[in-house]
Amino acid sequence: MQLLIATQNRTKVDRIRDILNSFDYSIELLSLKEFDIPEPDEPYDTFIDNALHKAKYYCKKTGVATLSEDSGLCINALNGFPGVRTKEFRESSGGITEACLDLQARLQSFSDHSAYFVSAACVIQPQVEDALVAEGRLEGNILLEPFKDHGFDFERIFVPKGIDITLAEMATEDKNKISHRYKSIHNIYMQLVASIEALQNTK
Repeated sequence: MQLLIATQNRTKVDRIRDILNSFDYSIELLSLKEFDIPEPDEPYDTFIDNALHKAKYYCKKTGVATLSEDSGLCINALNGFPGVRTKEFRESSGGITEACLDLQARLQSFSDHSAYFVSAACVIQPQVEDALVAEGRLEGNILLEPFKDHGFDFERIFVPKGIDITLAEMATEDKNKISHRYKSIHNIYMQLVASIEALQNTK
């Protein structure tokens, strides 16, 4: 079976590919670099609706089973900001370093620094009516101290619950055991395998 990882973000493609390749089932993974398709908008107010929207869009354009994942950082003291607009916030801030510093500044007057990452995953398959959907969360806190300016996105200022270093500083294999993305992709993978096997049993 072929499965398109529908994101233009190369780091996210690599992360999802590593997670899927750690499982036993054989799936041929494709990326958008193999297709010349403009990126759709993300008009919805929830992670899962945006993931569904993108998966449907790319599946229709390619005719290939498509996995889309939408994720973001939600800060409790800021009423869930930046949330589903995490990407737009990073871009409007001028880059990830500036966005991290902005969030740290906003939290200075709050005693509650708790936050969570959300990952919503969706698979749309050609000629299969029902979408597969899953969500994963990772709870933690925002680091207000100076941070090491490396790692993927807001992971550099996010300290997972029960861990004493930022998500960016964790080894990949340790991160994959707890990450929001691992949780959603693992869940969607299990659903996909069950769907494939059920389809094969009807033949």
